[in-house]
Amino acid sequence: PMSTSEDNKQLVLTAYRDFGTQDKEKIGSYFAADAEWVAPERNAMAVALGQPAGWVGRDAIVRYLTGEIGRLFTGAKVEFLSVVADGDKVVVEQRFQATVCNGRPYEMIYCFIFVVRDRLIRQVRPFFDTALGFDLIFGKETPRQLL
Repeated sequence: PMSTSEDNKQLVLTAYRDFGTQDKEKIGSYFAADAEWVAPERNAMAVALGQPAGWVGRDAIVRYLTGEIGRLFTGAKVEFLSVVADGDKVVVEQRFQATVCNGRPYEMIYCFIFVVRDRLIRQVRPFFDTALGFDLIFGKETPRQLL
């Protein structure tokens, strides 16, 4: 049976809650094997992690969500500002607050578009202020790999 917008919205919200568990198997169960996380090229997080922007495949996404992001940021807090679902798309506007591993405070508003089909997340497309990201993570320092 086709999943409704509301089903997709609930799936994304449940997935978010479970991202916090750091349970690789549970988190992986929300993503299609060939899921993609498409991030803006050369964003500050990618530079700090020393890798290309975005991740392809469930395993890479799970590694990011259960490892890399937790090494780059500590004390992360997510606040939902709005969640809107239409067909196979769920749009999450959120405030993310944390401390960067170099001690700098980080606060960013993100807009994520989740594409959900057959009860699996197929694609995640985050949109955010990439210039602000560099200011927050690196300040006046030259952007470089931090981990």
